[in-house]
Amino acid sequence: MIDNNLSNAIKYSNESSKINVYLKSDDSFTIFIIEDFGCGIKDVDTIWQRYTRQNQSQGGFGLGLNIVMKICNKNDILYDVKSTPKKGSIFTYKIPLYEEKLLDNI
Repeated sequence: MIDNNLSNAIKYSNESSKINVYLKSDDSFTIFIIEDFGCGIKDVDTIWQRYTRQNQSQGGFGLGLNIVMKICNKNDILYDVKSTPKKGSIFTYKIPLYEEKLLDNI
């Protein structure tokens, strides 16, 4: 998840562009956020589908975010993206916190 989002943020941003990474938590979740100020995404509804690429010249197979979505779904991780073309994107992942007693049984 982290690798894919950081790679995409770098790939779709200008060389001198800033990328912000936030990690915080509340009572229920660890919240991971990546914010870039790159080219943005025109159609955020399709980016989770296989073989979707925003820019054909950037390379890649368009599988990364589909794999991220499957990891999120399998692990009850909530995910969201907000994006504005030519301004950038914010990807948010809310990872559930598990009680310590549950982890002891693993």
